[in-house]
Parts: sequence; C-alpha cells; structure tokens
Amino acid sequence: MANIKDVKAALEALQESEGDYYLGEFVWNIQSNPQLIEFDGKSITLTHVDSKPGAEGGGENIWLVFHAGDETLYRISGYYGSYDGEEWDLDSLEEVVAETYQAVRYNSVS
Repeated sequence: MANIKDVKAALEALQESEGDYYLGEFVWNIQSNPQLIEFDGKSITLTHVDSKPGAEGGGENIWLVFHAGDETLYRISGYYGSYDGEEWDLDSLEEVVAETYQAVRYNSVS
C-alpha cells in the first residue's frame, strides 16, 4: 500500500532522473493507461480516476486525480500552456476524497 510520501518520492525520483518533460508525459499517460513507477526497490501503479486537462490556446490550471496501488485518491495540480505543455507542481500533491454532489440546471419554460 502506497502512502503520499511514497507517491511524492516516486514522482520526484522520476523527475530527477528523467527531467520535467518526461514527468509531464508520464502524468499525461496515466489518463490513458495505468502507469508503473519504480523507486527504491518499490513499485506503484498509478491509475487515472478523473482529470481536467488543458486545451489548446492560452494557459489554464489543470489537475489529475489517481489511485496509487489501492483505493486512496491523490490529486496533483499544474498548469498547461500550448507553447510549453504541462507543468506539474509536485508540491501540490495531496490526498483527496471523492464527494458526490447534485448539479441543478434551470431551463427556460418557453
């Protein structure tokens, strides 16, 4: 079972060994397929749950929620700009819980 310290250490090790660009690609790829990350003799599989990816054009805030080997949810935030791609902030990594809410939409009667 992974904890937040393990997940952050794994992502930091990946960033240190491969660079910021590779970290961005790795995090992006979680959205398509579970990604295995290895560090200090440990293995953790990161699996996509939800995300707000960036769109072409100006810059915007992005985030990704994922499982790290169990049912615990983690969120990492970043920034996306068309020219620079994604920049993920490892200091933003946090454990989160899912919250269900009901959205209400009002449509005109006529």
